[in-house]
Amino acid sequence: MALDAETGRELWAFDPRAYETGMTGASPGGYKHRGVAVHGEGDDMRVFINSRASLYALDAKTGALIPEFGAAGRVALDEGFPNEVNHDSFDKTSPPVVFEDLVIVGSRVPD
Repeated sequence: MALDAETGRELWAFDPRAYETGMTGASPGGYKHRGVAVHGEGDDMRVFINSRASLYALDAKTGALIPEFGAAGRVALDEGFPNEVNHDSFDKTSPPVVFEDLVIVGSRVPD
């Protein structure tokens, strides 16, 4: 959710709909959010949010998904592993961090 700093009015909200897949063993106490990363400036400012096994890029002004990022604004964080990912144990440990053109996401997966 983005708020107007002067009025507190909601500018936009984004719902990654993590609740649709139910609670996981990694989050037995409910749903949690570890924060966002904001990167860029002017018309190219982006908000990155990780939710479950997804990383989203949003336009900071509108909250709309940025279609040029990943597949229609989303990158699947559970793809490319040599073994199948157990989504019941997949969890985020921190908000994303942006360094130059790289978005770094900390996750917890079973060994």
